[in-house]
Order: sequence, then structure tokens, then C-alpha cells
Amino acid sequence: MIGDSLLVHPIVEYMTSTVNVYFPIGIESNIWYHFETFKKVERSRGVITFEAPLDYTPVFIKGGSIIFKKERRRRSSYQMINDPFTIIIALDNKQESSGTLYWDDGNTYNYQTKGEY
Repeated sequence: MIGDSLLVHPIVEYMTSTVNVYFPIGIESNIWYHFETFKKVERSRGVITFEAPLDYTPVFIKGGSIIFKKERRRRSSYQMINDPFTIIIALDNKQESSGTLYWDDGNTYNYQTKGEY
């Protein structure tokens, strides 16, 4: 898990074409979505086998999450300052979701000293 919203399954086996992804059971939402296609993962409990081509890393979003990301490719994070955010909303069983965006100026320590973010 990366944070409480993203599940990433690294490919660690040489020349594999499938991976077995374990989806946690017993958390508040048992709905998961493919990060690239946004399609709902069917039977998203326990272990599910997925195709794993060489250029693909399986990433999934937990239902009930809101993900903020910047999609433009840049050479540095400084160049991304004015790029727009893309907001991904993954609904849970109750058709609800929530998320938090933390954003500071990226240069100073004012988030520590002055609480500016």
C-alpha cells in the first residue's frame, strides 16, 4: 500500500506474464479500481490474478478515495508548480469518497514554522 488509497504490486519475478495481487479484506471499502483504466476490479477480495506485460505495473485505487495528481511530464517538480491537478474520485459501496490535498510552496519551511500550506 502507498498511503491508504493506492495498492501497488511490483513485478519481481523474471519473465512472468501474470501476477497474483492480494486485496486486503476487512477494510472499510472492498471496492478497488484499476488506476489506468478506472474499471472496477471484480471480486476485489483476497487474491486475484492479473496479466502483467513487461511495461505494466499493477496499481489500484481503493474505493472511497480521492487522488490528486499532476499529469504533465516535467524534468523537475519545480516546473510543475503551475500545472493543473487532475482529481480522481473512486466511489465506495455507499457511493461516497474523501481525500486530502496537502500543498505547500515547495521552497521554504513555512509549513513548519508558520503552518503555511
